[in-house]
Amino acid sequence: MRFRPLVSPALLTLAALLLFPAAAKADPALVVTGGTASHRNPVLEVFPGYSFNFSGSGFGAVGVGEKLGNGPLSMSCLFCAAGQTFDGAFSITRFTILPNSSASVNGVSIQWLEGSSFSFDLAPVVLPSAPGDGFAVTTPFTFSGTLTGFAVPVAAPPPFSYALTGQGIATLTFGLRFGPSGPGYALIDARYDFTAPAAVPEPTTLALLGAGLGSLALRARRRRAARRT
Repeated sequence: MRFRPLVSPALLTLAALLLFPAAAKADPALVVTGGTASHRNPVLEVFPGYSFNFSGSGFGAVGVGEKLGNGPLSMSCLFCAAGQTFDGAFSITRFTILPNSSASVNGVSIQWLEGSSFSFDLAPVVLPSAPGDGFAVTTPFTFSGTLTGFAVPVAAPPPFSYALTGQGIATLTFGLRFGPSGPGYALIDARYDFTAPAAVPEPTTLALLGAGLGSLALRARRRRAARRT
């Protein structure tokens, strides 16, 4: 009787591909997987200020500044009522050229981040009913932008420029304020906590998995048929 292996070579190959996946294809965008960014309300404060300290594979960026590039249209409601839906989109487009605003990409130090831009798009969130003064809500956000700067020591223009992408959870703090139409809730500050994106199986991996499982099921069916014969 010829010995038949319990596991087919095709299934072994499939398992190896799943356990030791091939290197991911190069992505032109730098993916932010950790760290934070924050700012205050750019409508209620003349100099709301912002800060960021985030990182990803092979890069990191840190900085502070005074202004954001947003007007009142960046928020769905300037003075919100309890139970109202709030959504917003905030952008950082003005960078102060300071030594403490810098980045590092693949071991190359970058400073003078003038020309960079960060954008945060928030998912709509409903404010709680009768929350009182000073409360926080959380909502997912997506992030995109560009990281621009000169290598240190400065070589020659043009500067470095990288596309950025990311996601995470935003924590929005609201306070009771009095507007033209009476009391309402206004955004005080926003904090963005970046998280790594969930791994999604590649289509090729899913196809191999389906083929391997189908082959295994076919072998088992044939063995059962042979035993009955």
